[in-house]
Amino acid sequence: MKFNSVPHTAHSRWRCSLGGLALAALMTIAPTALAQETMSASSAQIPAPAGTGSAQTKPDGQQRGFVLTGTFEGSSNREGQVTDLNTSSGYNFNKHFGVDLGVPFYFLHSSATGLQQGSTSSTGWGLGNVYADARLAFPSRLLSYGTTFTVAAPTGDKNKGLSSGHATWNWGNHFDHAFGRLTPFVDAGVGNTIADTPAFHRAFVSFGHVAQFEGGTGIDLWGPFSLSASLYAVAPSGNQIVFSRVVRSTPTATPAPTPTPGRSANRRPFETTAITTGGADLTRDNGYNIAVDISPRKFLDFEVGYSRSVPLQLNTVSFSVGFIPTEMFRGNHPH
Repeated sequence: MKFNSVPHTAHSRWRCSLGGLALAALMTIAPTALAQETMSASSAQIPAPAGTGSAQTKPDGQQRGFVLTGTFEGSSNREGQVTDLNTSSGYNFNKHFGVDLGVPFYFLHSSATGLQQGSTSSTGWGLGNVYADARLAFPSRLLSYGTTFTVAAPTGDKNKGLSSGHATWNWGNHFDHAFGRLTPFVDAGVGNTIADTPAFHRAFVSFGHVAQFEGGTGIDLWGPFSLSASLYAVAPSGNQIVFSRVVRSTPTATPAPTPTPGRSANRRPFETTAITTGGADLTRDNGYNIAVDISPRKFLDFEVGYSRSVPLQLNTVSFSVGFIPTEMFRGNHPH
């Protein structure tokens, strides 16, 4: 599998993977684990669910020098479309350590209905949260490991769902090992906001302690084509606040309490309410991802994915285009 080397912004993307029984065990433990806070371009995130900015590297590591990256990605489902254009610049001090600074710009289109009084459908654009991260990579043919710590400033408009209105952080970890064409991987992270991933741009931003897990495998198909499949789990802890990206808050709107659990529709308050507060169940989630990746060049990457959220009963189709101009001028060997 060819891992995308484009850093996934303040929402450091985290992709986690496990194989066989290990993956099953992880998904069993996840619902009771650690705390949360979302980290997306507008609020930091964990390794994909991934998703993800995770430190995913090639066996020979990263090359020393400046790095300039750009990604255009987004998701579409019955709630609407959330896309972002993310640019970042950074510096790799050696094959193990690097830093980045970036900013995302969002485009939102809502299809939400039944809005709360004082709220309106959210369609438009806006700046997300400016973020910075520090990356460590330890590539190995035995077991590769990467870790990324990301912080984001609340520069986005929380009334549009582009920020939680709080500074956010995420710490993501990525493990993988190649077995021929198969590359099982595991991602695990914690933070105070749920991180978006290439396979799932959520229709909301969260604030509250959370842990995220993802486990699966990548498969090299042919040439630049690869396939990945994974399971994910979001395990929040304590109080949670959800800021909808498809319902815009107005001065007369007030945070709504957590809906009564039990009905699937009540797990999606962000479809009708701009701001919702509640316990850990408000943002708890799990499901699976499938994605096809095409990397025709070291500096260019395309991905199309599908994600299914089981408790939200939500199907999401996503895309990602990554471009690394600085890779066009690099040599073949790291310094």
